[in-house]
Amino acid sequence: MQRIGLLLVGVIFLFSGAFALVYEVTWARMLAREFGSDAVSIAIVVSVFMLGLGVGARIAGVWGDGFRNPLRIYGYLEILLGFYVLISSWLIGFFAPFLGLLGHGAIENPWILNSARTLLGMALLLPPTLLMGASLPLLVRFAADVAKHAPAAIIGLYAINIAGAVVGVIAAGFWLLPAMGMTSVLWIVAIANIVMGLLVLVLSTHFTDAHVSRSGRKPTAEPLHVASTELTLPLAAMLVGVASMACQLAWTRVIVLIVGGSAYAFSSVLAVFLAGLGLGAGLAAFSTRWSGERTLLFFGLAGLLSVITIFASTVVLPLLPGFFLTSFDADLAGTRLGLLNLQIIIAAALFLLPATFMGMLFPLILRIGLGDLIRPANETGKLYLANTFGCVAGALLTGFVLIPMVGILPTLLIAIGILCYSMILVQSRGGHPVLQVTMAVLLMGAYGGGWFLVPPWNSQVMASGLSEYARAYQRVDASLLGEELARRSELLFYRDGQTATVTVSRDRLLLSNELHIATNGKIDGSSHGDMPTQKLIAHLPILLHKKPRNVAVIGMGTGVTAGSATLYKEVENVSVIEIESAMVEGSKLFSAVNHRVHDHPKVSIRVTDGRLHLRLSSEAYDIIVSEPSNPWIAGIASLFSEEFYRLGAEALLEGGIFAQWLQVYNMDPDNIRSVIGTFQGVFPHTYVAVSIIDSDLLLIGSESPIEIDFQSVAARINQAAVSADLADPMVGINTIHELLARIWLVPEDLPRLVNDARQHRDDWPFLMYEAPLSRYLGSNEANTRMVAEGAGSLFRLSGFRDSLTSEDFEALLQAYWHFVPQRYHQHFLGSAASDDGP
Repeated sequence: MQRIGLLLVGVIFLFSGAFALVYEVTWARMLAREFGSDAVSIAIVVSVFMLGLGVGARIAGVWGDGFRNPLRIYGYLEILLGFYVLISSWLIGFFAPFLGLLGHGAIENPWILNSARTLLGMALLLPPTLLMGASLPLLVRFAADVAKHAPAAIIGLYAINIAGAVVGVIAAGFWLLPAMGMTSVLWIVAIANIVMGLLVLVLSTHFTDAHVSRSGRKPTAEPLHVASTELTLPLAAMLVGVASMACQLAWTRVIVLIVGGSAYAFSSVLAVFLAGLGLGAGLAAFSTRWSGERTLLFFGLAGLLSVITIFASTVVLPLLPGFFLTSFDADLAGTRLGLLNLQIIIAAALFLLPATFMGMLFPLILRIGLGDLIRPANETGKLYLANTFGCVAGALLTGFVLIPMVGILPTLLIAIGILCYSMILVQSRGGHPVLQVTMAVLLMGAYGGGWFLVPPWNSQVMASGLSEYARAYQRVDASLLGEELARRSELLFYRDGQTATVTVSRDRLLLSNELHIATNGKIDGSSHGDMPTQKLIAHLPILLHKKPRNVAVIGMGTGVTAGSATLYKEVENVSVIEIESAMVEGSKLFSAVNHRVHDHPKVSIRVTDGRLHLRLSSEAYDIIVSEPSNPWIAGIASLFSEEFYRLGAEALLEGGIFAQWLQVYNMDPDNIRSVIGTFQGVFPHTYVAVSIIDSDLLLIGSESPIEIDFQSVAARINQAAVSADLADPMVGINTIHELLARIWLVPEDLPRLVNDARQHRDDWPFLMYEAPLSRYLGSNEANTRMVAEGAGSLFRLSGFRDSLTSEDFEALLQAYWHFVPQRYHQHFLGSAASDDGP
């Protein structure tokens, strides 16, 4: 019965691990929309979550050894956890508004803001994480009581829990969250959690007398005599946590550079890393069937192999871009299964092996700490707390110090050094002296020699945006990729920032020497080709507004949009909100085209989350321009949701205008209609303009009617600086007629286009999961045709038609005729079209 019971508990703990990761992923995304997606906010959420697990384990460890039936206590905790999860979405909605009570100036005081985010995060996440963290010591106590080979069973349960976490990550990231709202996912899993807790209670009735005092009993395993374990083992567990988290974050940044930063990529990386930890824990469980000094030997070997394989991952790194190109299949990349396979293969090739050996380390430290199993719950709680504290410290150190200051590759090498110290620390406190010296020499030799064997990091190849531009590179020999990239472009700027890697490059093949600024390889702006969008998204809303004094631009990019906004005499202040400081630095290279926006007296640049700024800033705006990156990138979809647009509406002054960029390339038509429909649902008076044919749309909307005063707009365009900016050869707008010809749809046209479109909301950000699947659709022309077909009439630009002279009317008609491509004339111009013109 005891063996069957232990097996059933293992199955239950598998599901427990899966449920925990579903909760973690879902809560993290819920809180990101409330607290912001900046690096500090993410660090706060992760830190509170992990520390809650550690503290919960420590509390359970203190009391767990005294429970007569620890399995029953575990069952009650699972039921409590399930009930908390059921109300968690309501609690987040209830507590999150308290952030706004700090006052609108809170965004300007990081100490107040971050303290409030920490306190709210603790209020929301500590209750469930304490419950989750308490489970491991309780089940350790249970396994120590009933298992024949207690150390192996204890570490086996730990491995099973991690295996469940892998299942939870894949299920949540690839199927559950894409298929339904986050609240629905939490409710479904919470109910399953409660049912599981009830099953544990039933099972626990068969183990009422399972607990037997260990006093006077012969130990089940030979004690490991490690001196000063009160400090040594917790310190070693902490250092292992620091090193493993540093490696995970560095590897994640590498994978994102290669496969792109979609939500699927982050789920794949986490799944592979957890799979490695689970495999390592399984190997550790197997090794603990031997006792005594052999555990120290296994620990030393696992540490040495960790060091060697992490160094090996730096050798694998330069090979991954070529492997991606040769493996890329656009058809498979458009399916969740295809994405899962490719991303997991690349992640596994890079770090599955080192993650496996690192996964052995904490379980073996735990085995050493358990000793003769007198107080297993207490020792487990103590060491687990130390390990989670190390993970938090590693995440903070890596995200805020190491990667921004020294880069991704050096971060890996520093993590290896930390790992080596933890190995030497444990070996120096116990075991045979020969083993101690041998392991120390091997580790230091491997570490010292590894620095000289690490191949150079080719920044241009790694940050070339392979996943985004795979088709352009597919005919390039993978072995010659570096040479081909060097022939095509020159890398001028490279910075591993807190949230992304930012690069600026110069095109060598074009006479214009075009500059590109990119985030994780994805180009987000340029000095030539993107100019129509970068300029018009500033000019159109400012020209259509009666008194545009205060302007906000969300997303720095090249700085051109903010620079164009400064040209108007009426505009007094331009606020630029950018989440990544490296982007602010990189955009300085565009001073020749962005009107030296960094030094402009009208401009203030804030490095923070855009949503958080709109919510907490004391400023109100006449114009808000949202120009984020593509919605397939994880987190960006939250800048295309109904709730985001409502934040924008609240931050606008009366008569204010909100402008939103939207791509038509590589987007599913239904997703485009959803964004337009969601936008118009908040801003009923919405115009749709085309800045670049078959590429970019601009949504210009307001809660109030936009009355287009033809004479006022014409006068404003005639300002010397404004007319020169619009007349840029890459934009080519010389008259008001050519400007207005960019407007394709007016408010009356949109219901026909979006009447059955899904609303894109925070609770179900389906754009985050559907947009990555359409990255290689090639739907540019079809989507532009869809927009053209939505036009009801060319000249329903209400507010100025009656005041037009016949000459203006004819000039406007000609402007439309020349701007609209002939292939769309039949849809757009209708009966007005002819072969000879309008």
